[in-house]
Amino acid sequence: MFVNSNCNSMMSDSYTIPRKRKALEYIQSDHSYSSNSSNNSFFADGPTNVFKHVLTSINMINLPTKWFIDIDHEYKDLNKPFVGFHQLGPCRDDFSRVVKKQIILTEDCSLIIHVYGMVINIKEIGLLSNFKLENVEDLKNIIILFDKLKICNGSALIKKYAGIKSKFGPQFVESYGQWRHRNCTIILNNSINECDECIWCKRLRYCIKNKKNKSNSRVYFSPNKKKYILKIQKAKDAIKKNYTRATIRINKLYDRLNDIRVQMKKVSDANLSQILENNNIPKGQTDVINEIFKASKLTNPKNRKYSDNWILLCLLFQIRSPSGYKFLREQNILPLPCISTIRKYLLVLKIGCGFDPNFFKLLKKYMLNKNKFQRNGIILLDEISLRESISVNSRTLTYTGLEDCGEEIETKQKSNLKANNALIFMWQSFGENVAQPIAVFTSHGPIKGVDLAKLVVKAILLIEDSGGKVIGLTSDGASTNKIMWSSKN
Repeated sequence: MFVNSNCNSMMSDSYTIPRKRKALEYIQSDHSYSSNSSNNSFFADGPTNVFKHVLTSINMINLPTKWFIDIDHEYKDLNKPFVGFHQLGPCRDDFSRVVKKQIILTEDCSLIIHVYGMVINIKEIGLLSNFKLENVEDLKNIIILFDKLKICNGSALIKKYAGIKSKFGPQFVESYGQWRHRNCTIILNNSINECDECIWCKRLRYCIKNKKNKSNSRVYFSPNKKKYILKIQKAKDAIKKNYTRATIRINKLYDRLNDIRVQMKKVSDANLSQILENNNIPKGQTDVINEIFKASKLTNPKNRKYSDNWILLCLLFQIRSPSGYKFLREQNILPLPCISTIRKYLLVLKIGCGFDPNFFKLLKKYMLNKNKFQRNGIILLDEISLRESISVNSRTLTYTGLEDCGEEIETKQKSNLKANNALIFMWQSFGENVAQPIAVFTSHGPIKGVDLAKLVVKAILLIEDSGGKVIGLTSDGASTNKIMWSSKN
């Protein structure tokens, strides 16, 4: 360590430093001096003798790295000497250093401890409040103990973030060109703090950086450009307000939704059925409401069980609008089954052309709940063109895309021709808005007029047998349809 070269002129006549004997000295690294003299174990009779002994052994005290001795100062008012030991702080961006730690020993052996110019109580470094220095060895131990303590270096340099203080209030405290928090702990806990910064100064550093990043550099614009900038700023502010309002509204809706879910879990099935019955809710809507309440009581959405009526409604909905079905399921608006589940149910159905007897059984059951006027209707028939294609059905190991008229037309059975034409029969009720296809026939070319007449007669008989009453028949003016009408006459 370095010793001030003017230290001898500082001493009074009563305090003389003996000349150094080179035989007893050896120089260690960092210019620190050490001695094997037995003076370190000397116990003084009083504070003055201890102070004298420190002065006489000043060059033999082995100081830690970056520690220095200073005996070039006196009290401002009292002409009494003292000894100072100080450590330099880390090098800054401008290559400057400040005194980080300082221990001052007065003539009456009182210890004054400074950290970055702030006085620290000796209890904060681990000493007792009534501690008295008795020898040089105690002074060495105090210096070593103080050197091992971790000290908060503050938040940021004042020069680096100039102009931020006026925006931030009284949380700043200036210390040796450094900003630190007013609640700075100064001494850090070695087991908790890994960096040279307390939690308060760390928060202050983040705040200073945020203020610096948010501070807009002033840019001058022409009057024309300034108008556009003002418009953009107004639009930006309007978007922020809309976003804030939307966020608040969404949070309120989420809270309301959670409250409704809690209330739905408390409703029993018997109470729900009674409420729906008292309000005359239709059967289809009743099924939807029951499924919604069942889903609200489940914690795991997987392996959910559905009623038969709900599965049928979901099948029809998926067939009619796949995109709408997907949207309602992804947004959790309705407790709809997965699309793969719907496809499994569809694969179970036997799909083919011709008149399906199971369909007419269901139609007969449907007609039982209708009045006489609602049972009246007409049959519509029309032919459409198809694109020829053929594929293999892996479930039945058969070809699809060939002619298929069921068992209605004998000449079309076991045909190997590709179908490019389809004949469709549809039932339209007069009493309600219901249009239901009842049969489909695929053929290679249009179906002959005679065969078409037979199919129309059978369709009328099946509708009449199911409870409906066919009032009329509607078709276009195709040549095959003309032959059908002439054959009927």
